Amino acid sequence: ASTIDWEQYNTTSTTTGIYANNIGTTIYELNPATNNFDTYQKGGVYTNHGRRTIVSGEGFFVVANNNVNPQLIFNESAKVTFQNTGLDLFMKVKSPLTSINPTTATDRHLRVEFAMDTVNKDNIFIGFNDQTSSNYVFDEDAPTKTGNGKLGLSSLSDDKMALAINRLPLPKQKTQVIPLNITASASGIYTLTRSELQNIPQVYDVWLMDAYKKDSLDIRNNATYNFNLNKADTGTFGSHRFSIVIRENQARAVRLLGFTATKNVSSNNLTWNIENEFDYTHFVVQRSTDGGTTFVGLDSLTSSALGVYSFVDKNPVLSEDQYRLKITAIDGTVTYSKIITVMYANTANHGLGSISIFPNPTAEALIHLTIQPPASSSQTAGSINTLYEIIVANSFGTVVKTETTNQITWQTDISKLKPGIYIIRVISTADNKLVGSKKFIKL
Repeated sequence: ASTIDWEQYNTTSTTTGIYANNIGTTIYELNPATNNFDTYQKGGVYTNHGRRTIVSGEGFFVVANNNVNPQLIFNESAKVTFQNTGLDLFMKVKSPLTSINPTTATDRHLRVEFAMDTVNKDNIFIGFNDQTSSNYVFDEDAPTKTGNGKLGLSSLSDDKMALAINRLPLPKQKTQVIPLNITASASGIYTLTRSELQNIPQVYDVWLMDAYKKDSLDIRNNATYNFNLNKADTGTFGSHRFSIVIRENQARAVRLLGFTATKNVSSNNLTWNIENEFDYTHFVVQRSTDGGTTFVGLDSLTSSALGVYSFVDKNPVLSEDQYRLKITAIDGTVTYSKIITVMYANTANHGLGSISIFPNPTAEALIHLTIQPPASSSQTAGSINTLYEIIVANSFGTVVKTETTNQITWQTDISKLKPGIYIIRVISTADNKLVGSKKFIKL
């Protein structure tokens, strides 16, 4: 006779640990104080006082998959090195083997407790994972096993199975309603308490809805709800009064505040600012070199709640680079940033002096200028010895902007210019000659 460890449950080896074939991952133990069943599921999920150790002489239940020859084999290696002894073992701390904690960074769950007093309580575990189903799944969920206690609580799957441990995905662009089933042996004042709320993203509101009283409670920010249960009024208990409602709050949805590109000699720095992003927001930096016909991902990352992110494109093409940011939210919604264009000139010498402007006409904040010096010029592509004076004038000839540059590619912000026709003139300061002049239209 020995204490055994349910974490030794496995479905692969008949000679080690606890071999299970068509047996669920959850054990059920009757709590003598409440006459309700406590549960423990392999991996660390539990309800009430459920724990991974089963002491010598303790009875427990498992759930078998019907009609498929279930089998359970206990091997010596399922034993633990210590033994619990004494009276009232169930109500004592069973063992040091209680360290498994499912509340990791990726674990999202809610625990709700139904109570009459400090002893008569029952609680349920509702976990959220995109790989699970909202219907009952044999080796994923744990059905409720009803005891003879003074009260009971369960949640209902979409196919109406009463569950002590319920796993389902977070809602995708629609409201998720999880009915609760409450039972009690006597009328009186009872309490529903949100005892745990772990890692459920802030974009989701979590409400307890009372259909009987037409009332609701924001249980993300308020833990306790007191109510009167009347055995003579079936509307005050059962599976039609209470539900957990989870829905997205659009005011807390992820938002792109800005996406910019800074041009260097041989690279482009991309920066973006995000609001309401957490560890479930995914970014992909995309680039097009064919005028926006196709975009290819350059890098991807998952948000770390920094608010500001950047990426350096170290290999821009020597022509037109168009960038956009793909953002995937937790509900699967995909949005794209505006397209940012950065121009690079071909590094070969050109036969005629000229300038080109892109985009033109434009409603964007930036325009890009490429200077093609004449072949007779001593200027070579990328030279830092020749300066160009760039003059921007409106249709009346009034100069609205002047700058100088030693590069043959240049960009400027025209967001503050009024719509209309403008002229850009480029003059080489080496010989004070006009390199080129061109109109552009600000929409």
